[in-house]
Amino acid sequence: MFAIRTELKTGKTRGGTTMAIHMETLTKEQIARIHELTLELLGKQGIVMLSDHAVDTFRAHGAKVDGNRVFIPAEMIEDAIRSTPSEFTVCARNREKDRKIGTGYAPALAPTGGVPMVQDETGQHTVTWDDFRTMLKLTQTSPVVNMACSGAIYPVEKNAHEAIQMMLYHTVNMTDLPLIGNTEYRSIAEDTVQIAKIATGMEEDKHFAVGICNSLSPMGWDGKMLDGIRTMAEHNQPVNISCCAMAGATAPIYLMGCVLEANAEVLAGIVYSQLLRPGLPVIYGTTSSVMDMQSMGLTLGTPEYTLISSSCAQMAHHYGIPFRSSGGLTDAKELDAQAGMESAANLICGFASDVNFMLQSVGIYQSFMTIGWDKWLLDEEIMARLLFIRKGIGEIPEDLLEVVSDGVEAGDFLGEPSTVTDFRSELYWPKLADRRSYKNWKDEKENFRGLAWAKVHERLDSYVQPELQPDVKAGLEKYLTGVMGHKLPTF
Repeated sequence: MFAIRTELKTGKTRGGTTMAIHMETLTKEQIARIHELTLELLGKQGIVMLSDHAVDTFRAHGAKVDGNRVFIPAEMIEDAIRSTPSEFTVCARNREKDRKIGTGYAPALAPTGGVPMVQDETGQHTVTWDDFRTMLKLTQTSPVVNMACSGAIYPVEKNAHEAIQMMLYHTVNMTDLPLIGNTEYRSIAEDTVQIAKIATGMEEDKHFAVGICNSLSPMGWDGKMLDGIRTMAEHNQPVNISCCAMAGATAPIYLMGCVLEANAEVLAGIVYSQLLRPGLPVIYGTTSSVMDMQSMGLTLGTPEYTLISSSCAQMAHHYGIPFRSSGGLTDAKELDAQAGMESAANLICGFASDVNFMLQSVGIYQSFMTIGWDKWLLDEEIMARLLFIRKGIGEIPEDLLEVVSDGVEAGDFLGEPSTVTDFRSELYWPKLADRRSYKNWKDEKENFRGLAWAKVHERLDSYVQPELQPDVKAGLEKYLTGVMGHKLPTF
């Protein structure tokens, strides 16, 4: 089944009515069957947990264990689903930018991916610290991105641990948005929590950092990721629990089989989080897609990704758990028609699947391998349109009949007072799309890529670093010099 329907509802982000466009790929019966098969899969086949702590935790709560394989009983899964909150707030160091995540709220949008390459005006190169700072400037100045991610791109450095610590430091220093931190292993997850805690001034009864922890397909969890969940749970900080299964490689070739496996892996991680800390906010996530059987690599600008993601979204919403998808994904290598086609399809379907937390929302080329600043601007433009559509067409003004009558009487609506006063707020204003006539365009013949790069440079020039109080900066530097054992490196 595939269905798209619209729904008008009262929005939580503003007064009035918003419009939701829903994409559904599963019937109610299929949702129930996937859940039933998930319980059977986790209960009878189990899942590998490469962590003694995780295995011991499951055993202590009554799960059957065989070595590193944990067999999770249905009741334990159902209890975990019930204890997971449907919404929560992530605090920013600028409290006006706190982000609510859950049903009914506009989605959290962020760049992520651990991308190793940058596509600029001259070609590709490995990520540098200048690129990292560019990413943070574009994040801070974005009209749509509303969370900052310290692990979106990775500068190449010899000392990876210190590099990640400095990525966290620069992220909270150069942006004032809620933080999506690093959780590659336990000590880095601890750094994420402590740095965000200092930057926001929050105590641990609040949520001020989000971790990302991914399963190990097929049907496994790596110890480092389990340690990430454990650390975030110890500090009461939300975790995005995701998987990236590949149909035909690390999951069955059947898309429904990939959905089943993804659901089982994610629920296993969610159960662990709730055993550690009942009520811990989590986000059900997936970037699962298919292996391209010619290149033998992961492909994400593909309709199979959309079907898998939308199906997982329905499972998450069935459980009442916030859902994470990826956003402007493409397999294209530059800003061309393929990039626009694939990114638009994935972003539209992500919004239509009621995504609550969208990672890789901007800038991605070549699956997860490259980020481009021109592509970042393209994805922002697409999302701005989708957010405008999400607002809905609005209420019916009490004087609407009078407005129409007056305009008809005058012969046009250009001079109508409501046109003069409201055209800026009522209409969508693109940042990059060219609406000129061919006659006015032909002399300059500016293309979208050129306009995007001009806007990139304009944004970078306009960036103003958000104020960081001296005592907060001193606290961050004191913490980092303490864990590093020396002065901060000049990255």
